[in-house]
Amino acid sequence: MDEEAVAAVTPVAARMGWQRCPRCGMIVERIDGCNRMRCTCRHVFCYVCGSTWRECGHGY
Repeated sequence: MDEEAVAAVTPVAARMGWQRCPRCGMIVERIDGCNRMRCTCRHVFCYVCGSTWRECGHGY
């Protein structure tokens, strides 16, 4: 993705409450379910705080 496209998407992502994968920076959206996210890069993280899964108190 080029810099211009990233600049256009970043404000939309912030407004919509989307998060970024802490490993690769991919924008992800949680629609429902728990806060555990698995990115396309296979990193598993907490949607609320961005920590590696189970390193925070948002999991179950």
